[in-house]
Amino acid sequence: MFRKSTAILLLLAIMSGPAMAQHDESAATPSATTAKAGNNKADDTFPGSLFPRTPVATWSVGLIGGVDNNHHVINVSYATDMKYTDRSGITAGVAASYNPTGWFSLHSGIALVQKNYRMDRDNRYVSFIYTESTNNYLLMPLTAQISLGRAFRVCGIFGGYVGYWYSGHREGMSLSVPSLVTNSTELNAFDNDYVFDSRRDNRFDAG
Repeated sequence: MFRKSTAILLLLAIMSGPAMAQHDESAATPSATTAKAGNNKADDTFPGSLFPRTPVATWSVGLIGGVDNNHHVINVSYATDMKYTDRSGITAGVAASYNPTGWFSLHSGIALVQKNYRMDRDNRYVSFIYTESTNNYLLMPLTAQISLGRAFRVCGIFGGYVGYWYSGHREGMSLSVPSLVTNSTELNAFDNDYVFDSRRDNRFDAG
């Protein structure tokens, strides 16, 4: 069983600032200021012109919010009457980044991500049977970004994430077991939290 999700996220930076203190250069003499400006012009890249540098490391903290769409992939084998459809969910969390230079930065955070789907069963014997599944995951990504160039910059991002499936919810309609007395079945509505079984459920997520 595999769950794949795509997300549209909105990142809002709410706090940023220098990670290292800056010294006041206002008292420098004109000659010293001219020399420092010349040194900055020569050292603003390292090495050459591919790695732009910033004089002060920076950090930022922000909020993540958005919606995602999830596609459930499972081998239904002979149960050809089981149809899985995509469902949307929410994504919310906190993100942080640290930029020690102008060309390298680290990004991480923690987010609640929903991976939801719906299952319907419909054939000439069974109809109106469905289950809507809501699955809540806590995800923690860690990525690094490298930016090369100055006038024209090329960026590369690499990393991964770990996650934990911490809760789930099921609601829908099921078919009761035929009664030995009346030889009939009934449709029963259900709405309950998902009960995990370690023999069946892998609650660890990574990518």
